[in-house]
Amino acid sequence: MQLRVKDLQMEFKQKIALNKVNFTIENKGLIGLIGSNGAGKSTLMKIIATLLKPTQGDVQLDGQSIISKPQIIRRQLGYMPQQIPYVPQLSAVEYLRYLAALKGLPKRESDQQIHQLLLRLHLSEVQQQLLKDFSGGMRQRVGLAAALLGNPKIIIVDEPSTGLDPVERIGIRNLLSELAQDRIVILSTHIISDIEAVASNLLLLRNGELVFQGTADELVATAQNQVWEYVIQAGQHPQERDNVSELRQSQDGIHVRVVAKKQPTPEAELVSPTLEDASLVVLEGE
Repeated sequence: MQLRVKDLQMEFKQKIALNKVNFTIENKGLIGLIGSNGAGKSTLMKIIATLLKPTQGDVQLDGQSIISKPQIIRRQLGYMPQQIPYVPQLSAVEYLRYLAALKGLPKRESDQQIHQLLLRLHLSEVQQQLLKDFSGGMRQRVGLAAALLGNPKIIIVDEPSTGLDPVERIGIRNLLSELAQDRIVILSTHIISDIEAVASNLLLLRNGELVFQGTADELVATAQNQVWEYVIQAGQHPQERDNVSELRQSQDGIHVRVVAKKQPTPEAELVSPTLEDASLVVLEGE
């Protein structure tokens, strides 16, 4: 399976949301789509999900345009938007049965899938509870269950960890990683730790432009000799504020981690970059 984005351009009232974006995803794997708020992540995902039509360019699945023929991808797509749509007066199981019927799933098959998804997403005990009484994190999990109905071969999830506690986030991350073993999973996030250990490839968007595509190791390599660390005492402030990637309290003071091409202070020493450091290098670069 190949998903190809070709010269994708999207404009809203003369504002460029995506600018000549090109990339290709081959076969299976979890693709991490990284960028700050407003970078164009949600717009890109909505175009791939055929919810938006681009101003220019094309998206192709196995050589066929899904812009001109959206049904090609819709038959095998699971999409979880950032804002989960739901019917407040329905319970979780009623809502999932309703969506399964819209997808045309046979009742016996859909009931089996819904049972397994509710178990896997720790929703079995509240499946009869009305969605209007769910917390934001619980609705996120229902939204993911909805996206997985029908066993789709392409899964797109937009900021799935919103509203989730740390344990829930790890569970969702592990589930998506497992699903990516035999399908394409595209996960949009601005939280690097959500995809650091599970993404096979990364896409970084900055101001609507694709500024990096590659593995986590390749991204980290771009930040070599650009990450520094020095110590300040409690009550002091770091000299470099814009590119500070971490402030860490320790017994000897506050460790300041800075992304910079030049030594920020005479006391600063070069350290090995993390994925988060490298993301900052690329996303904040000129």
